[in-house]
Amino acid sequence: GLTGPATPAVPIQVLLSGGAQSRNVFWYVPAGATIGTGSTVVGTLLSHAAITLSTTGGSPPTAVVTTLNGRAIALTAAVTMTNAVITVPAP
Repeated sequence: GLTGPATPAVPIQVLLSGGAQSRNVFWYVPAGATIGTGSTVVGTLLSHAAITLSTTGGSPPTAVVTTLNGRAIALTAAVTMTNAVITVPAP
């Protein structure tokens, strides 16, 4: 598992297969997470520290957005979004 902040150098893609649904996927990242430019993550991010979903450079509609198909929950810090799109899954 992840033990520290995740800062990918290139866009990451976390996609589901085999009939998995984003509402049933949970990522526990205790030290916080940074999901960067152009990345796509599926599932609920849970953290004790900050969660950042951020795209640097440009502004909508021309910016490459960071996408979360799920939820971002930080227990003791902020969830920060810049040029990010979050789609909350149906219950």
